[in-house]
Amino acid sequence: MTTTGTYTDAYTVLDIRHVLSRFNANLRAIAQVTTCMSEEKVQDFVHDLQILAEYEYLVGVDLILVDVSGQKVRARAYAVSTEAWDWSVDLPGANLWPRTPAGSLDVVVTHSKSWTSLSAPQRAEFRARNEFKISWVPTEARPDTLQSDSRSGPQICQERLWARAQRLPVSTVSAGGETVDLFELRQALPDGSFTAREHDLVGFAARYERLKRHLRLLVDSEGIAQWSQRHYRVSVVICRLLGDRYPLNIFEGDVGTGKTVTAESIANRLAREDGAETQLYKLSTRVRRAGRVGQMSTLINQAFDVVARSAGQSRRTVLIIDEADSLAATRAQEHSHHEDKVAVNTLIQKIDDARRFTGRVLVFLCTNRFRTLDPAIARRAALIEPFRRPNDDERAELFQHDLADLGLTERELAELVNVTGPSGDRPGWTYSDPRTRLYPEVIARVFLMGRLAARTFLLSRVSFFHPRVWTTCE
Repeated sequence: MTTTGTYTDAYTVLDIRHVLSRFNANLRAIAQVTTCMSEEKVQDFVHDLQILAEYEYLVGVDLILVDVSGQKVRARAYAVSTEAWDWSVDLPGANLWPRTPAGSLDVVVTHSKSWTSLSAPQRAEFRARNEFKISWVPTEARPDTLQSDSRSGPQICQERLWARAQRLPVSTVSAGGETVDLFELRQALPDGSFTAREHDLVGFAARYERLKRHLRLLVDSEGIAQWSQRHYRVSVVICRLLGDRYPLNIFEGDVGTGKTVTAESIANRLAREDGAETQLYKLSTRVRRAGRVGQMSTLINQAFDVVARSAGQSRRTVLIIDEADSLAATRAQEHSHHEDKVAVNTLIQKIDDARRFTGRVLVFLCTNRFRTLDPAIARRAALIEPFRRPNDDERAELFQHDLADLGLTERELAELVNVTGPSGDRPGWTYSDPRTRLYPEVIARVFLMGRLAARTFLLSRVSFFHPRVWTTCE
């Protein structure tokens, strides 16, 4: 189950786990101090939410205090974790919400995809069979725009039906008063969209075939042991030593050379070939930007705790840390802050700890400043893979793939390869440059005027990008 995230600055979700009984106690305290909900109504809410949680239909619950004028006074988010009874809840400030005469305490539920896939009759039957106490009113409103209903007062309950489970943050925490999403992506693998994307990565197949031999040594400890027994009838020393390696892989190279997307695609391909249940997490870059004194190391700890819980006893979990140099810069730098050093120490400890999962956890660090990484982290890498800007052959393959249906001649393709190559002190284009800058520029010039005419491609100037790019229309 994927948890909801925080939607406004008023929502503070701290990664402290509580069972439903704690939610019951919090709701009761808030209801009493605000005078906006009776004890009986609190029990009715808890009854319904407990049933939804037991059937894994519950993703999160928002409490919203609205005053008599319809203004939101206070809000709190409760997010269900991958454990149905494991809740993350905001505790700072306790339950000392203001007394709000004639106000309302709205309870907004976010359902899982399993619930939203049910038909309306199936939902109605489920509510009736389980004797729901609350008459839930569907709404598409977000918590930060909810208004109280003066006709129903504190009795109103609203249900949020958003099908956004795969892209919502897995966990949110409070860092010095600022809400931080630990992960910008959580994805179950294998995934069809990731598989389709492999075909757009120039050179991915060859790179994967080369790297998977090394990655197998990290994820298939049982296979290594079986190989040793089959050929030597004992666990040979060299195989046992493999278990001491760290499940860390570093992808380093220029921006736009495909490090992160390759890491995602490799994780997906491994899951597809092995038939292994895999969960992919991508650490949010906000973890670094939001880190304050004493906070950044806490956020790293919490992120790895989520990964550890996901790995469990059998599931494979992949963590991708993009812009890793912002988290793992060398501690020897003169301007390095104490908190930065503590964060690097924490990251090292967590990487060390990941070995206990014997291949069920893989970590990919992607960086375009490899030389700034702390040496202790670089030494722990089982694999360091360089990503370089494409050469002429690789750019030719890229353009042939992307522009195949435009009918460019070999001469036109060769000219395009030439103008995008290195010249003097200027480096050649990266893999992403044509797709993120050249192609949009070409289409923007012609899509309101006519179709692209490959045979009459003209060279034009785009000062912000390159002296010459191709563009024409009929």
